[in-house]
Parts: sequence; structure tokens; C-alpha cells
Amino acid sequence: MEAAERGRLVCPRCGSPLHREKRRTTHRLLSIVYPVRYYACSPACGWTGLLSAVSHLKARKRRLLRIALVLVLALCGIAVARHLAPYWNNQHGDESSEQSDTSE
Repeated sequence: MEAAERGRLVCPRCGSPLHREKRRTTHRLLSIVYPVRYYACSPACGWTGLLSAVSHLKARKRRLLRIALVLVLALCGIAVARHLAPYWNNQHGDESSEQSDTSE
């Protein structure tokens, strides 16, 4: 069974299996927009390069959707709280003044 058949990435130049390398800062910045990974081949070939991390694209989209949902729910909660604040203050503001009047 070849490396490509097992799902492993192979070098585009010589066909040997690739191994991951640490990404540079520019690669990390690029991954914000389009997820990439940095790979290298054996020292004999010397090929290095970026390959897309498409499998992580779905996970990134799900994570962004969750974050967006949480933000929308938080903004809705803030809007409802601001809308109900005058009613809450009127109801509980009267009770606190009555309690302070009776304690004197």
C-alpha cells in the first residue's frame, strides 16, 4: 500500500512521505484567512512548502458559527436587559424606598 493510499501526504517533487514542520509567523498569519500547514520532505529532496489544511476548514467554520451564535445571544440579552431596565428600576426602586421609610 502506497503512502498516498493511506492518506499520508507525499512530496510533489519525489513522492516520499512528507513530515510537518513548525510554521513561521507569516504562515500563521496566512492561516487566519486560509488554513495552511508547512511540510518538508526528506533531506535528500529538500522540498518544503505550504499545503492547505482543508480538513480543518470545516472545524474552523463550525467554531466561527458557534462564536457568532454566542455573540448574537449575548447582544440579544443585553438588548432585552436594557429594554426591561426601566421597568425593573420602577418596581424595585419603590420597594427600596418603602423599606428605608419603615426602618427610620
